[in-house]
Amino acid sequence: MFKKPLLVFICASLLWSCEDQTPNLPDISVPPPEPSIHIIDNDLYVQFTLGKQADTMTYEVLDDSTQWQPTDFINLVGDARNEEVFDTAGSSVDQLFPPFAKFGWHYAPYTTMITKEYRDLLLDVSDPSVVVDPIELDLAARDIVTLYFPFSKTDTFAFWDIQDYIDNPSIREDLIRWGRVGNNSIGDTLWNNDAQEGAVVSYIDTAGVEWRSDNPPTFQPFGYFRISNVEANLNDYQSYTIITGDFSVRLYNDNKEARDMKNAKFKLRIVSDIELGPEPQ
Repeated sequence: MFKKPLLVFICASLLWSCEDQTPNLPDISVPPPEPSIHIIDNDLYVQFTLGKQADTMTYEVLDDSTQWQPTDFINLVGDARNEEVFDTAGSSVDQLFPPFAKFGWHYAPYTTMITKEYRDLLLDVSDPSVVVDPIELDLAARDIVTLYFPFSKTDTFAFWDIQDYIDNPSIREDLIRWGRVGNNSIGDTLWNNDAQEGAVVSYIDTAGVEWRSDNPPTFQPFGYFRISNVEANLNDYQSYTIITGDFSVRLYNDNKEARDMKNAKFKLRIVSDIELGPEPQ
């Protein structure tokens, strides 16, 4: 699932302001989407309108992988944070360490659309025998759409408990609140304990500027995020699950400038937010 090659991308995407990022959320309402004249004829996709001109942006993964060109898009998945899941039922608050029965792993998954060119460069970066031109890598790290599903660790014990997962599912069929990644001021994990569970949208434009739903001021005057279908990935087995949904959101860059992403719809692979067994590689 290319988790290690995407570390460069994930680390870069998390270098943002450490100011308070608590979203100011509106009442969630889902307006009927405007019909798009842009046909989607492949299984995995993201489509949305962007900016004041409402330009339609369509990202599709060609069903026939033998036809992939460097500028075609690929849907990669991974997790930016994970926690071991223990069954602490019946344990006292004084018992902060195992032995607890290990239940599995809980994930903060992401799903991203990147070009085949960038995917191939990331694979080269992970190969110590290959020298990658940093300028070429920077130019390829553009025009990227990513959906994150962070979580906050709320267990009163030292470990993520199965009940915490039940109370805080990341992937479900419903309206999903807006989340944010942690500011990582302590530096103990990529996504810190001040993260907020929900959905985070990131768009890196063709100039290399990142626009995020959790950049300050995080004000959402109209936004919503909805997952309408969660199904097992029986098509290519490159992820546990495929999610389908739609959203509208206001994105901000590091200068607090805003761009509106509306009429968005997607069908993408995603790592399951829990694995009942050993950590997958």
